[in-house]
Amino acid sequence: MDILPQPAYSRAPQRRRSQRASSKTYGPAFDQLFGTSPYFAFAVDQGGKLLAYNQHASTVLGPLPAQARANTLYATWVLPMLQNEALPTARMRGYWRGEVELKGVDGSSHPVTQTIEWRANTEPPSFLCLAYPLDDYDVYESRLRFKYLFEAHPHPMWVYDLQTLRFLVVNAAAVAQYGYTEAEFLHMTIRDIRPPEQLERLAQNLAAAPAKGAEQSGVWTHRRRDGSRMQVDVSSHSITLSGRPARLVFAHDISEREQLKLALQLRGRALEASVNAIVITVHAADGDLIEYANPAVTRLLGHTPDSVLGRRLESLLDLQMHDEQRQSLSAAMQSQQAMTLLLRPRHRDGAQLWTQLHVAPVHAAEGAIGHHVCVLTDMTAIMEYQAQLEHQANHDALTGLPNRALLKDRMAQAVTFSQRFQHSLWLLCIDLDNFKLINDHLGHQVGDQLLCAIAQRLCDGAHEGDTVARLGGDEFVLLLPVANQRPMASILALLQETVAAPVTLGDQVVTVTCSIGISIYPADGSDADQLLKHADIAMFRAKEAGRNQSQFYEAAMHARIAERALIESELRFALARNQLSLVYQPKVDLHSGAITGMEALIRWQHPTLGAVSPARFIGVAEETGLIVAIGQWVLRTACAQNKAWQLAGLPPLRVAVNLSARQFRDHILQHEVRTALEESGLEAQYLELELTESLMMNNVDNVVAVIADLKQLGIALSIDDFGTGYSSLAYLKQFPVDYLKIDQSFTREMLTEPKVAAIVRSVIALGQSLGFKVIAEGVETAEQLDYLRQHACDEMQGYYFSRPLSPEAFAELLRQR
Repeated sequence: MDILPQPAYSRAPQRRRSQRASSKTYGPAFDQLFGTSPYFAFAVDQGGKLLAYNQHASTVLGPLPAQARANTLYATWVLPMLQNEALPTARMRGYWRGEVELKGVDGSSHPVTQTIEWRANTEPPSFLCLAYPLDDYDVYESRLRFKYLFEAHPHPMWVYDLQTLRFLVVNAAAVAQYGYTEAEFLHMTIRDIRPPEQLERLAQNLAAAPAKGAEQSGVWTHRRRDGSRMQVDVSSHSITLSGRPARLVFAHDISEREQLKLALQLRGRALEASVNAIVITVHAADGDLIEYANPAVTRLLGHTPDSVLGRRLESLLDLQMHDEQRQSLSAAMQSQQAMTLLLRPRHRDGAQLWTQLHVAPVHAAEGAIGHHVCVLTDMTAIMEYQAQLEHQANHDALTGLPNRALLKDRMAQAVTFSQRFQHSLWLLCIDLDNFKLINDHLGHQVGDQLLCAIAQRLCDGAHEGDTVARLGGDEFVLLLPVANQRPMASILALLQETVAAPVTLGDQVVTVTCSIGISIYPADGSDADQLLKHADIAMFRAKEAGRNQSQFYEAAMHARIAERALIESELRFALARNQLSLVYQPKVDLHSGAITGMEALIRWQHPTLGAVSPARFIGVAEETGLIVAIGQWVLRTACAQNKAWQLAGLPPLRVAVNLSARQFRDHILQHEVRTALEESGLEAQYLELELTESLMMNNVDNVVAVIADLKQLGIALSIDDFGTGYSSLAYLKQFPVDYLKIDQSFTREMLTEPKVAAIVRSVIALGQSLGFKVIAEGVETAEQLDYLRQHACDEMQGYYFSRPLSPEAFAELLRQR
């Protein structure tokens, strides 16, 4: 607008009839012609100065301020037209006529038809402008009417000059969308609303655009005044405005449409990429038919998406007509609310699946359900894993048998059944005998194979309704309902035969027996816990009685088990509370009568239980593992006591210490013996370790190696209780031991039982032939002593010579000798 001629404002002296400048030309004549006219009349010189205006103009547009300029009388969009078309045409032709918009001081709009006459002969030369309200004319195709339509259009529109690319006119929608004022637009070119990266494309588009006619330019990125961007679909048409070639542009903001398009693409892609099978059904007269299926349907059910179109969902899932699942699906498809079902459809290949089906209705405009979105989630792996977890929670991992939890549930059911129908119920606790020896000798893998083989045998022998369970380790349970109608004696005998049958495991043939404890409902308990507890007690009694047998529960057994539990509980604190002590029983040379050594024996003096016999607590210590700590204490205490006697001036003797099976298998045994000798200062030759015969018959090669290591320390070794462990003479010669000890049971019976006497004579002869000294235990009479001496036994120990003595009493005995 800077190049527009700028009309000058008149001084506008206050006159009622007309307003004019100092020019005499426009004084009386202007007043006479236009002073009372009901239309707009004003004069403007070539410089844009307002020379005069009539009363109507002042009343409608004013009051006009002093020094008013002519361009303030027009709307902004009119000024380019005045400069480029109206004023040049009036000078050339003498007049110009067109539709414009006058603007009042208060901002009011006044559309008019205006005639501009060029009066070159006046002083100064000027333009006479006469304007009539547009309402007085029916000009439908006028420029101003176009302007109204242009302004009212809801989408941005503008006209730009094809040569300068400057905006010539913009509508209100463009102002609102782009954020520029109308005046700012008219100082800009169409390049100014493009981002830099699209200027090259704009140049190419302008070069290729047709000079005449319409053009669909496509989608462009435009930039708003605040720097934000929007997507617009641009179309244009060539026009001539104010005599200059131009283009009328329509810019349709499609940012929201593009966002919706992108959202639809993303949602469509989400449907296609979903790992869940998604089916969309349409409601039809013959039911809900599939009109869309994503690729996941193929992965889940084996059908291609195209092959399922037009089918019913029930048919796709292979749900049978009267199946409860089909009825549930039908109810879900008729529901107004979303529903979730757990179904078991079939794959195309016939495999049965687990799926979670979520059915969501889609309501049409009238409110009725038009479609359903059905999402199928494959739950097969989850359900199988859940079943696996449930199985693991209720079954033994090694054998697959029911575990304790499932057994108790079935026992509760069996007890309820027995109560209702007055039946008896037998519960058998089955424990394999000496299973630990198999584990230690052949390894845990073979032990596990044996457990599985025994479990299978028990299952094969069980009847329908019986339960075979594994509680852990080598302990099984057999639940036998309706026992009063079954041959239970035969069942027990067959059970023990079944377990005892040889088992071939690879190249190993293993034989194992079992101890069985039996409790009976209702005599031995009214619930599962009581029956299980009492059967377990009976099983321990079978173990104590020699194994490979069955025992029925008796009330007296409970007292023995209670005592064992008490012994175990108190024994755990016996060392810490200094309740344990050692006594010493002398060993005597049968030929000279001299004391050759002593055996250290443990005693337990309890504050409330009194003197607890070793027979009551040694076995418990072995089973619980407490024997290791107790054995270490015995070893160190015996060594320290022996050294103390030597320091007191008593003759040096060898002290014998019993070694438990657990201690012998401990890999730090040699270290413990060395430590006991070093801490006490006792020389190794004055220590003897006693090993039981049964201990030495397990894994002979390893036993020989351990004994050899111990012998390197310089200590003596003896085989205790010889004759009770079924040892092989072939193995005996491999052991580098010093003594054989005849078990006291043989000593006690050798004078009354010829066969026992023969065993004693054989042991003496065998030991001496192998270079071992032979010691007889439990000598209590002179007759026994004479017999042993007669057959050249080397040494003896027993009550005939001396009971076990306290350290002080033993020292006194040595002093007296």
